Amino acid sequence: MAARTGVTARWVDFDPFTGELDTASLREQLNERTKVVAITAASNLIGTRPDVSEVGRLAREVGALTFVDGYT
Repeated sequence: MAARTGVTARWVDFDPFTGELDTASLREQLNERTKVVAITAASNLIGTRPDVSEVGRLAREVGALTFVDGYT
């Protein structure tokens, strides 16, 4: 989809032992051209729960929207 629409999709690193999101890697990927940051609220596979509030805060700092995959 990214190739068809001309957007660039980037992935953020995570700790392979714990599955935790690498916040430093996220900061490196974000810039003023970032439009959307998508994140899961919880991993169905290994049960990690990223700090969605922190991800949202970092996204807002560069003017990006945050999309959270989750349920209520």
